[in-house]
Amino acid sequence: MATPEFKKGDRVKIIIDWSDVNQMFVAADTIGTVQISSKSEADKMQQIVSKQSSLDRSKSGGLPIPVTAEEWDFPNLEDPTAIHEHFQRTDKAWDFLRPSFASRGYVLYEKLKTSSDLVPVVESTQVSAVQVDPYGRRIYESDNARMSHLAPRVWAARDRLSRDVVIKLVSNESVASAELKALEFLNSEPLRSDPRNHTIHVVEFLHLHNFVFAVMPRWDAAFDAEFDTVEEVTHCAHTFLEAFEFLHEHRICHLDFLAQNAGYNVCISKGKSYAATGTRHPSETKYAVYDFGGAILYPEETPLSITNPEWQTWGWRLRNIHVPTEPYSPFQFDMLALGLVLQRYVRVLFQELSMFPNPSDHTNFQHIEKIIPELGPFFDRMTDPTPSKNFTAKEALAEFRRIQSQLTPSQLSRRITTRLWRQG
Repeated sequence: MATPEFKKGDRVKIIIDWSDVNQMFVAADTIGTVQISSKSEADKMQQIVSKQSSLDRSKSGGLPIPVTAEEWDFPNLEDPTAIHEHFQRTDKAWDFLRPSFASRGYVLYEKLKTSSDLVPVVESTQVSAVQVDPYGRRIYESDNARMSHLAPRVWAARDRLSRDVVIKLVSNESVASAELKALEFLNSEPLRSDPRNHTIHVVEFLHLHNFVFAVMPRWDAAFDAEFDTVEEVTHCAHTFLEAFEFLHEHRICHLDFLAQNAGYNVCISKGKSYAATGTRHPSETKYAVYDFGGAILYPEETPLSITNPEWQTWGWRLRNIHVPTEPYSPFQFDMLALGLVLQRYVRVLFQELSMFPNPSDHTNFQHIEKIIPELGPFFDRMTDPTPSKNFTAKEALAEFRRIQSQLTPSQLSRRITTRLWRQG
């Protein structure tokens, strides 16, 4: 039976446990008739009915998959046992969905029994493809494309041409999530063809079992491999600054930019990425922002100075920053988060002691701020949480381009010998 559609003005007779509705309606009766008075209420009712319909089918068919997209997320990030048990549950769900993805041309990676890593299924008749844009360049040897499995909504696969992809559950089918809306918008024309659109490509959206999955090229972690030259570092920084100017121009707030939510067009086996060199030449290297699970899409007329009192504050705590008491724009937070990531990997003023052959000997390490002194004040401003001092995306990009324009070929070709920046 098809799930009914609801709209403003409908009157709905319900028999439901109100505790499960998060008190959507102000009602005391457990049996009664309510009138839907807004689009948000209609969407919520759609979710409730769709969830119950899915639950009924899941129970009757014994399907080992969570009922809603939200149930794929970790229930408790502070409990290692709960995280392990949740992974066990979602791993079974991916195994259950394996034939469905295979019927659409995607062979899911297998999970190793000895670890949480994923590896591709290699068939004797399968010929590995040379991957071209937008697919990641293969740096790994043979078919050793080992990949960490860190998120329950995400799994790796190969398509019919043996190209490496990542599949992510991005939404319930009944009501589109903000992430689905963002990905659809960013992958529509003319945005997709805009050279400033440094967000991950979506190959296609798959609708399976009341969920929507996004199939994307596998681009591995942007900041794992070594930078070899100043030119490579500045190319990386410029790309992400341009990406956020583009996102904010189109009134998209990412709100969860961390190193793990940035990739570059390389596929490399886990365990070899940190030692990799020669993978970042600007002529062939692209970077991308991904994971829009926390994104907010605003109307195009929204001022960038908007403050959102309903915006969650967990992002501040995650970055060990005091939650400001004054109104703060989500767009400003995006720039602060971007600045913290770029500072750590682009400012490169400190190398972890474990990476020094002799921790007491730092004399032979070339710090980029000695080559480009203006990067110091630039990152100091980018990471200042004071609203009046923080860059907008447009301002940050313009200032970085000014700094870039003054660099000489000699400066750009200088070798980078430090890896991470730490204050102090």
